[in-house]
Amino acid sequence: MTNREIVALTDKYVAKTYARTPIALVKGRGSKVWDANGKEYLDFLAGIAVNSLGHCNPAIVKAIKQQAQQLLHVSNLYHIKPQSELARELCRHSFADRVFFCNSGAEANEAAIKLARRYGLEKRGGRYEIISTHNSFHGRTLATLTATAARISSSAVVMEKPFIASNTKASARRKILPAMNGPRFWTASAARPTIITRCGSHPLISMATVCARW
Repeated sequence: MTNREIVALTDKYVAKTYARTPIALVKGRGSKVWDANGKEYLDFLAGIAVNSLGHCNPAIVKAIKQQAQQLLHVSNLYHIKPQSELARELCRHSFADRVFFCNSGAEANEAAIKLARRYGLEKRGGRYEIISTHNSFHGRTLATLTATAARISSSAVVMEKPFIASNTKASARRKILPAMNGPRFWTASAARPTIITRCGSHPLISMATVCARW
């Protein structure tokens, strides 16, 4: 299939949630990739900082092949030795005491928002407002869309209303709803004292900066 044919197939069957470059990549080796028409490119994007060791790195291919032959996905309902070993190495080589694994930058940012709000509730007298910067992008979930300064999607408007709370007693609702309302995000301003905390737009490497209001 050619670039044009694959693009047409994507346009017909895949939800239009991303603005894609009209080329279809079919293979890669190291820092180079090729499209369906055979054109070669130098890949500076690296899967948005995922393929940091390049495409088809022999050591990575070998490790994936070995794991696929032994055990595939089993979820977090069970203990997994490679996950525990990776967490140990990350802690040994960083500031962290424990690791939270997730699937996307949006999920990492969601976790950072929740942790910041819990810290504000327990340690800072209930403070919960978070500041995001101009032209920022933090993901496509409800909370991270609200943190995005530019309204990239009409779905961001949904965060102007509280999350749905159902089957809850009135007394419990009064306690839960303030925390369930969409987090209030402010544009960063030099006039406001802020704490700068890092939250990952990559599950392992921190890429985006969120400013928690002090």
